[in-house]
Amino acid sequence: MDDFRDYEYLARPAATGDRHLKSCEIRETAALIAASRAPQATPTNGEETRHAEVWPLSFTKGLPHDSDGFVDPKAFHAFVTAITEPDRPGLPHAFDVPLGPQAGLAPGGNTPYSYKPRPEYALGWRCTRRDGAPLTVRAWESPRAGHVYDLQGADASDIAMDAAPALGSEELTAEMAEVYALALLRDVPFSEISAGGTAFAPAGLSAHAAFTGLGRLAFLNARTVLDGLTPRQADRRAARFDQTGAFTPQTMFRGSTPGAQTGPYLSQFLLVGTGTCPQETREGLISYGANTIDQRVASLAPGVDHMVDFNSWFDVQMGADIKDLQTADAGRRFITTPRQLASYVRVDQLYQAYLNAALVLLVQGAGFDSGFPEGTGKSRAAFATFGGPHMLALISEVSSRALKAVRRQKFNIHRRGRPERLAAMVDKVASGAPGKLTTAMRAQLRTMYLNLDKAGLMAPVAAHNAAQLATHAARDGSYPLTGLGHEAALSHLLPMAFIEGSPMHPSYGAGHATVAGACVTVLKAFFEMFTTPDGWTERLMDSVGLGCSVEPNVVADGAKVDFDRSGTKLVDATDQTRLTIQGELDKLAANIAIGRDMAGVHFYTDYYESLRLGERMAVTILQEQMLTYPEPVSMRFVSYDGDRVLIEGTGHAVSVTIFGKNGRPVDYAAWLSRAAQAPVPA
Repeated sequence: MDDFRDYEYLARPAATGDRHLKSCEIRETAALIAASRAPQATPTNGEETRHAEVWPLSFTKGLPHDSDGFVDPKAFHAFVTAITEPDRPGLPHAFDVPLGPQAGLAPGGNTPYSYKPRPEYALGWRCTRRDGAPLTVRAWESPRAGHVYDLQGADASDIAMDAAPALGSEELTAEMAEVYALALLRDVPFSEISAGGTAFAPAGLSAHAAFTGLGRLAFLNARTVLDGLTPRQADRRAARFDQTGAFTPQTMFRGSTPGAQTGPYLSQFLLVGTGTCPQETREGLISYGANTIDQRVASLAPGVDHMVDFNSWFDVQMGADIKDLQTADAGRRFITTPRQLASYVRVDQLYQAYLNAALVLLVQGAGFDSGFPEGTGKSRAAFATFGGPHMLALISEVSSRALKAVRRQKFNIHRRGRPERLAAMVDKVASGAPGKLTTAMRAQLRTMYLNLDKAGLMAPVAAHNAAQLATHAARDGSYPLTGLGHEAALSHLLPMAFIEGSPMHPSYGAGHATVAGACVTVLKAFFEMFTTPDGWTERLMDSVGLGCSVEPNVVADGAKVDFDRSGTKLVDATDQTRLTIQGELDKLAANIAIGRDMAGVHFYTDYYESLRLGERMAVTILQEQMLTYPEPVSMRFVSYDGDRVLIEGTGHAVSVTIFGKNGRPVDYAAWLSRAAQAPVPA
């Protein structure tokens, strides 16, 4: 517990000068709280050093590559230097790094004056656009954000993440298998996935086959004893299992909290609207002042995947900007499949899903935390403080700070490559064309390939990629798909939902997941999650008129989903397990974060660790804001790890009290640094 009782405020008249002094005193105390947080040393998996000059799993997107897809070491070193070098006060940072093809400058690309690539790295695009327009280059997104400071909450260096899983680990194999499986299940309804059914297999893999195959992997098989796991790795493994310790269809591709694993796959907050009766809430229309928000979404076209041949994969690694060539589906529907959820998280605004959830809870009369001084009595209504405007503004506040914090992890520390890159390395070993991969790398990737094949994934991936090329290829080498060379028969590349592949920033941590972790923490802290002021029994969704769980309708034509008629309305969910508000909020965070895995742009650990980073950013902001309230205030919630968190302000002091799942007290500083190495020496 942090307690700043030494900095008590004296009762003073409300004179202008006295208020000014008190305001300064509060800011000084907030600075003392910030200073009390020790900088945390974030562990890395060491691969950037261990695999130097090859970097098979590092983020190299946008840099010059050779014909096998390996980055120019000179360019990679320049990239890392440009990211990590300190700012020069008063001067802009040029970020003068090689960007895009170096065989003639592509629009949007960059060739620094000092950069002279060797011939094997001075390559051009492999493909062209069908409309004849030149291919342009994407820029890296906020690569220097890790150097920016904030005036609220923990500094980006004060909260750590665990090391990403390393090549050769059972965990990395498992999460690559999950991403491959999700790619093949993109057009299978969530209700079918949760049931582990066999009715639909549009890409050659049913939900049941995915479950059976994934269960063969050591990391996802609860009966397999894995020695040498760190406590954090063991926690991530346990998060894949249910409360009895079993891996089931109900836990497959789900989040790490009990709420995320209960009931239908999708959170009700991604489906329902507001209203006074079920008929109204099932319309999926959310009241937003004088406007209305429709929960139906525009989706990418079903059955169309990208980057399934090496030439298009290569251009994307060189930074090709082809987002405008994405094929969309007509009409708007409720989210029914992984592809539709991936479509949502491709274009959503930073805190869109959490704003919608907040509006649903507000309109449905969820009520705020019983520890607030306003909104519970007769004479003081909550509005500017402890009311809707306060909470809605805070969602946006924590989202921006979470996004900047995770940028430091992405660029300054881990620089982890995206799943599309690891899949390409697997493909190189499988096809017998390993390029620069060392003997040790080949052996580890070969083992991964064999395990993925044992899980029943490699054959359907290759068949799906070949079918995609046969259906959509343009033999002139133009987008959206190409059929050049022998890749149609051999490719084990990851089929991507987005034509441009992953974003122009590293995989770990995940921006969507960090923002989800922060915003949902604010929602859980502001709204009342429990049935009594002094208890921890969670409120049911019934309490806000949303007791009957819903899911989108699914219409089938034999073994095929009729996408024109599916997702057009909400119906009673098959699983009517009673849901809690907190559980559905946790599920919402998981849905948005893991929706990025469904697109092929993130791994499970990106979600798991980033969610907790965002949670800690939010708690430190709430902690400091407690200083601004001149009367007692408290808020409480259950963390993503199952801790009971209580944040209190007395009008002159602030404390954060935490009890673990076992009921024992947890030191606040230890909770903040749960994923870190030892604190950095002062």
